[in-house]
Amino acid sequence: MFESLKRHLKTGLVDFDKQDYKEWMLKQAGQIVLLGSQINFTKSIVKCLNSATPIDLLKDYLKRLIASINVVTEVASGELANHKLMTAEALLTIQVHSRDTLTHLIEHRITSVDDFEWSRHLRYEWDDVNNQCLVKQSDSLFVYGYEYLGCSPRLVMTPLTDRCYLTLTGALKLNLGGAPAGPAGTGKTETVKDLAKSVGKLCLVFNCSEGLDYKMLGKFFSGLAQSGSWCCFDEFNRINIEVLSVVAQQMLTIKTAKDALAPRFVFEGREIKLNNTCGFVITVRGIDL
Repeated sequence: MFESLKRHLKTGLVDFDKQDYKEWMLKQAGQIVLLGSQINFTKSIVKCLNSATPIDLLKDYLKRLIASINVVTEVASGELANHKLMTAEALLTIQVHSRDTLTHLIEHRITSVDDFEWSRHLRYEWDDVNNQCLVKQSDSLFVYGYEYLGCSPRLVMTPLTDRCYLTLTGALKLNLGGAPAGPAGTGKTETVKDLAKSVGKLCLVFNCSEGLDYKMLGKFFSGLAQSGSWCCFDEFNRINIEVLSVVAQQMLTIKTAKDALAPRFVFEGREIKLNNTCGFVITVRGIDL
């Protein structure tokens, strides 16, 4: 699966410069369309910022980006197969956020790739040397996970979503987890799921309850540590206080192994392998104000 996605992505990036945007979008697989568009967006912005007249080039690129958004809107309004329609809708969501990001750069007259106003956004780059897609945000760096996600919808990006992503990626870079808290229905879990989609990782959402014991959670952690997947423990505050102390120790064991870059470590009495890309996030329902 990983190799197939990587091969299709590489082919899609080569075709991007050769084909008309509409033709390219309809030909490629949904996940490749979203990822290829984001890689090209980052590449274009970096090229503009490294030029002698960055603001003028950014304004020119904004016109081209709006034209491509109009093309996608036109395609989405026509007769399309369901999977292509879902791709077009997800691409529109991403491109509108890209347009807002670009407008923000122009308004604040950003002229350097090292400026925080640019680096705080998720940036996608293709590394020709290692044949890898890299996802960057601030000083965090992730290798794209190449998990097959299909034509899935994407979350609308708001300034709050951006701040959540920045916090979570900063924590994951330090081998820590995140704990979004807030009233029910505000999108805590969906934000974590969408960040996992953004970096190409499988994110399992597990709804916690009072009946959970440390043995069950131990098996869960063991599988995640070996597979390298992400997990979002929903309603984490429902777990009994006696179990939470053991869960904290289990999380600490995995974090210590990740800090030491250990290929294998002892967990719950047995030695298992460690995939360093695993991640744990908990969501806690706060008091409704």
